[in-house]
Amino acid sequence: MFKKILKLFSYQPLVGGLEINDLNLRFAYIKKEKVFSASVKLEPETIKDGKIQNRQNFIKALSQLHSQIASYSRKKICVIATIPDNNVYAQIFNLPESAETQLEEAAKLNLQMISPIDFERAYSDWQAVGKSRENGLEILGAFIQSELIDELDDSLREAGFVPVAIEFSSLSLARLASELGEAVNPQNPFILFNVGANGLSFSLIKNSNLYFNHFVSWQSVYGNERRVAFESFKKLIVEEIKKVLNFSSTHWGHQTNAIFISSHGLIEEIAEIVSKNFSFNSQILTLKNFKNFERDWFLALGAALRGLMPRFQDSIISLSKIGTEKEFYKQQTAVFLKIWRNIALAFLMTVLIIFISADGFLAKIIGNLNNQFSVLTASQNQPDSSMAEFNRLQKEVADVNKEINLAVLAYESRLQRSELLENIKNKAGDDIVFKRISIQSPDSPIFINGLAQSEQKALEFKGRLVSDSRFSEIELPISKIIPSSAGVEFAISFKFR
Repeated sequence: MFKKILKLFSYQPLVGGLEINDLNLRFAYIKKEKVFSASVKLEPETIKDGKIQNRQNFIKALSQLHSQIASYSRKKICVIATIPDNNVYAQIFNLPESAETQLEEAAKLNLQMISPIDFERAYSDWQAVGKSRENGLEILGAFIQSELIDELDDSLREAGFVPVAIEFSSLSLARLASELGEAVNPQNPFILFNVGANGLSFSLIKNSNLYFNHFVSWQSVYGNERRVAFESFKKLIVEEIKKVLNFSSTHWGHQTNAIFISSHGLIEEIAEIVSKNFSFNSQILTLKNFKNFERDWFLALGAALRGLMPRFQDSIISLSKIGTEKEFYKQQTAVFLKIWRNIALAFLMTVLIIFISADGFLAKIIGNLNNQFSVLTASQNQPDSSMAEFNRLQKEVADVNKEINLAVLAYESRLQRSELLENIKNKAGDDIVFKRISIQSPDSPIFINGLAQSEQKALEFKGRLVSDSRFSEIELPISKIIPSSAGVEFAISFKFR
């Protein structure tokens, strides 16, 4: 029972995986080892080479998908969106071990230096993938033109989806293969070969992390041709695998000895092409769990696996626009406050009913005692036994009045505490998310652990408290401001006059 209550108060919205390609939208989420899925086929030319060509048709398709998932249209559905590799640039770079103390700053500086596109017009992110004596820290960086993400982000929100993170297909499939791939040993490097709706994708996987991605779009090879000769397709596969093997040999010092194949169709034929032309071990990618799950859904399922992670632990590359993660925490906070608001209202209603009932009961008792008191006052000249009875009743009246005063004080204390929390909430505004508020007594300091978008936002919150004469002894140590993936975490204390 305690775990259920704790889970309710630390509510985590459901996060599913949403695959977006030129032909389809596929949504999947995992709950209790079961997968719920929904899909919509896109109208021709809605998306081409991973770029939205017809925004109206795209939003229409997203709305149709939303109606399959949620019972009402205004419900916000949180998703890890996985987009084609077409327009994403991924690259490994190295940092010395000494940079580990300032890894965030060093990684961002290197992203600016190696960006293959105008950094001012790009969204980028990074994640640590390895560490070696020779190369130091190994970092995977990814880049995409910001205008592509802006249009995608706006369309998703208009249709009722909240993009918690946006990643590219190779990341989703690498996660799926490393975590659920049957016969996959994450400790050994391997090639992940995927034939998808947008083209051929080759990924080098090492220690469960993506190290290199090579993508060949159908458009770049065949243009607008609708039919492709099988021999041409076969030749393309062989040539591209050779390129990836050469890269692997050059950068890792040896060729990988395993390749896992995933495809929407012709899986047996593709596996045969690879096995006949190359001597290393080639296998069709199958899953340990969800064995009956179709390969068409592998990317959505890989994104859904990321959705199972607690948000504060998710440090994987996300190409989302600035503020996406903040909105997720804002939504979570809104749900949390709504729960506590309902609890507070229910509690206050219960207290009000108790006070009304107690008031009537006590009024009746006091009336009876007053009648008895009047009788005793009229008979003060009677024997001492009557005076003793009078004193006893008078003491009972005093005790009842004392209990009434204590109840009134308790109720007023509740009102003061509610007023205090409301004042703190107003000072925080939309920039601050409270993770924990500790109030032991009216005379003790109030401690708050929170999350802010930046150090400046945390200091501005402190400033708003300082400017209010109702708060005193306000302390926000710099050492308590700690960077995190969503901004900064901080701890502040103060007293309420």
